[in-house]
Order: sequence, then structure tokens, then C-alpha cells
Amino acid sequence: MRIKIGKDDTLHLKHNEIIAVVSGKTYKHFVSQIEEALVITNDMGPFYDDMCLALRFENKDDLFIMSEHRDFQTFLFDQLGNSIKLNYEQIINAASSFENNIFPIYKKL
Repeated sequence: MRIKIGKDDTLHLKHNEIIAVVSGKTYKHFVSQIEEALVITNDMGPFYDDMCLALRFENKDDLFIMSEHRDFQTFLFDQLGNSIKLNYEQIINAASSFENNIFPIYKKL
């Protein structure tokens, strides 16, 4: 299932559980279920949001949140970054990218 966090939706992490509320429906995944985390960039900035966080879970659900979403920074840096070891160098590379690209920032061993 593809879970896309829209403008009016919320995403947060509490007690090792990722909670997404999308169009009134709640989706929950444990941090331990994350298989990989990626930052996806495109060449459409600065007129369009050009960076996205993607999480793939063990059950093959995918979660996407765009960088302009109000929950993006808090979720990525304050919540997820304190729960798993992220590759911050790749996040910096993604933030300075102006091309279509994928930056792996976490992979479960």
C-alpha cells in the first residue's frame, strides 16, 4: 500500500511507532519494521516541492512525505533521526540536488 501524507494529513513518531493520519484514516508501523529510508529528489524546484522522504516497511507498505509538509523536518530529524541511524551526508547531498535522484539514508541490516 502507498501511504501519501498530504497537506492536511499528519505524521509523527511516538514510542517507536510511526503514526500517519491520512484523510481521517490512521496507519501505524513500528520503527523496527522499516526496511529502508530514501530521500527522492526531482528537477522541478524551486517552483514545486522537489524533495520527498520515502519509507519502505517489511510488509511492503510505502510511506511518502514531501519536504514542504509541516511535519517533514520534525519527523525526519527530531523523531526518526533519534530512533534509527540515518546517513546525514546523504540527506545533505539530497538537499543540494537539482536533479532526479534517489539518496539512500537508511537500510536495515
